[in-house]
Amino acid sequence: MTMKTRYLSLLAAALVIGQAAVAAELPQATKDILRTLKLTEKSLDGLDAELAVPASLIEAAKKEGRLKVRANLSPANFKKLQAPFLERYPFIKDIQYTRGIGMNRAVNPLLAFKRGNYVTDVITSFTRVVDDYREAKALTDIADLPTWKNVPEDAKDKHGTWISTQNSHWCMAYNTKRVKKEELPKTWMELIENPRWHNGKIGMGNRPQLWLVTLWAHYGDKWGTEYIDKLFSIARPQLRKEAINGLMKLAVMGEYDIALPAADYRVKIQVEKGAPLGFHCPDVVPATDSQIGVFRGSPNSNAGRLFVNWMLSKEGQLALTNADKSAPAHSGLQNDDFLSYPREVLGKTRALRTVDVTNTIQPRMLKVWNKVWATTGGPSEKKAGPAKR
Repeated sequence: MTMKTRYLSLLAAALVIGQAAVAAELPQATKDILRTLKLTEKSLDGLDAELAVPASLIEAAKKEGRLKVRANLSPANFKKLQAPFLERYPFIKDIQYTRGIGMNRAVNPLLAFKRGNYVTDVITSFTRVVDDYREAKALTDIADLPTWKNVPEDAKDKHGTWISTQNSHWCMAYNTKRVKKEELPKTWMELIENPRWHNGKIGMGNRPQLWLVTLWAHYGDKWGTEYIDKLFSIARPQLRKEAINGLMKLAVMGEYDIALPAADYRVKIQVEKGAPLGFHCPDVVPATDSQIGVFRGSPNSNAGRLFVNWMLSKEGQLALTNADKSAPAHSGLQNDDFLSYPREVLGKTRALRTVDVTNTIQPRMLKVWNKVWATTGGPSEKKAGPAKR
């Protein structure tokens, strides 16, 4: 090897090392998140490979330079979420965020798309209308993104147009001053079989699509129909008109011992504020997810694809967990460090509310539920139906 050849080889090696060092450097916002979550940088092992998108995508996103996102996070929480992304990709100068509530979050952008307009580039949480999105060919293919492989097959579209970003586990919240942990039901049938939970000890909201539909799917139609009948006629819970947070607040006040349903991340938020609440899941654990997709042909679709890839990376998943306590969808983050109540979830059977469950089983379940709810005196202000995650 000549002196010149050796010099060039050393120079090339130095450049590779330098590039690796640059790639490994974390945004300050990410370092802050790790500190808040009490994690080390080892939690982000493999991040460089996850973020290794083609140079052509980076260049196209640079030309767009902006992004519109529509989701159900509060503006304050989305600001927390976006901080590492904007620091890592400073050429995205502006993210215009819109919080959408309920079905309008997903329906209005789809109607606009059908008229040839775009109100957002990125859309989340559209389970109930996913078939409408597919029929309209509204979403672009994202299956070629590096982080596509990070999520289990049952949590992403077989056609490659959407993928889940987070999980929520929907079980029950309980007042820790009124309920001993050893009393809690090990199975869902114990709510019916154990008199401890009868005659108003459970405050139940009209949201079976968040928990019961996955149990119905898991055990079958016969079990589901009989469970609804026995839950109302034997356990006789209080039938409440309040939404999810209201149900938990009434449990804190001692109106009842158990609030049903309740999500792990929502309970965690209240506990961190000092509420005397716990979260408990019998076996099986009902779970829902939240999808994300990019509108086909939107003005900033490349920036949207870049954002989605980042969201499914370990960095994006931890940013989301930090923002609203939700559980990551990333297969590599399903452990004690990243779940609000790992002991209530890990090691138990998980029943996911998939798109098929929502579109095929949920209508059958709601037909039975709504009839029993109405005939047993349930508040009539709202029928059970589509809901936020």
